[in-house]
Amino acid sequence: MWGAAALARPCCQGWESARTAGIGPVFHHRDDYDGCRYLDGAFVGRPPTTMETEYRIKANFLVTFPNFIEWPESAFSSAKAPFLVCVAGAFPFGTSLAQATRTVSPHGRKVEVVWIHKDQEMRSCHILFVSHVEGKKYSKILQVVQGADVLTVGETADFLDASGAMTFSFREDVLQFEVNLGAVTSAHLKVSSRLLAIAKRVTNKPEIAAL
Repeated sequence: MWGAAALARPCCQGWESARTAGIGPVFHHRDDYDGCRYLDGAFVGRPPTTMETEYRIKANFLVTFPNFIEWPESAFSSAKAPFLVCVAGAFPFGTSLAQATRTVSPHGRKVEVVWIHKDQEMRSCHILFVSHVEGKKYSKILQVVQGADVLTVGETADFLDASGAMTFSFREDVLQFEVNLGAVTSAHLKVSSRLLAIAKRVTNKPEIAAL
């Protein structure tokens, strides 16, 4: 892991590349940093100074990256059905997530946040965020949503090994994410190659999974 000073220059270069590709604004948090800011799968520019900022970045990530993932029409009950972001387990940035949903509309749909209380509720989600406190239940949770049009997102390194679709983390002042394309494909989803290009790591790369 690199320090903030070492990251500054590649961070700015990465931002220019992303902006050219048309994806920069999704990960550009103008209010969160004073200097260079860019998420490229390995870092985000200058480190945030408060836990509140970390929570805000995680929440923004959860509600913005879906713009680069395609769900089948059958995943929605109607053309106006909301986009459901579900949470399983403890979720300290829940307030930030609720606030972030007010300003986004992935694929033209409103976003609703749902806290999971029963396993059967998970299959109706579009994104299922699984908290790290559910680590011992990864296999059970992922089995519940197996075959459903649900993008599973975790926040620990072993989430992908358990067949989760995506995991992100915020360690030593950097945000990073990894993608399991095999799990994405199994959920009948397609992910943009532009998003994959800025992931820290991509596993199980079937060609049919990329747009």
